[in-house]
Amino acid sequence: MTNSDTTRTYSWADPAAVYEQTQAMDGPTYLAAVRDGRLPQAPMWETAGLRLADFADGTATFTADLEPFHGNAVGTIHAGFVSTILDTTLGCALRTTLPAGMGYTTLGLTLHLTRGLRPADGPVTCTATLAHRGRRTATAEGRLTDRDGRLCAHGTATLMLFTSWAERDGRS
Repeated sequence: MTNSDTTRTYSWADPAAVYEQTQAMDGPTYLAAVRDGRLPQAPMWETAGLRLADFADGTATFTADLEPFHGNAVGTIHAGFVSTILDTTLGCALRTTLPAGMGYTTLGLTLHLTRGLRPADGPVTCTATLAHRGRRTATAEGRLTDRDGRLCAHGTATLMLFTSWAERDGRS
């Protein structure tokens, strides 16, 4: 380490234990419990510094401060961070509509960056809306804006719905 290196320490809950606690919860109940601090955030949310700000039927909003650890070697925020907050928000827009016992996973994610971000541009807000929900797949659209409301990225996700991990893995 050089003198300019920094350290970041954080913790997260075991996702398997949280999964067991949440199987009887529908999507809105789960999201409210996370937002209100009654359940821990997903490990990736902790890693990226995401915060669930709001949700309603078919929509979700996350915020995040832009930190130096989100950066890349050219001084901008890494597209991987942008992809993470967008994917998370798109998935949670779907989750707001799910009954207990129903899961989902991202099948495809399209990301369009419209401007570079630096830590000083934060906090950012990502809002997603469910565009379509079928029996097996869903699509959602999202937008990421900087602290001044300028569009920085937008994208879409195609998500697969399943009722159990065995079904998802083709063993049902």
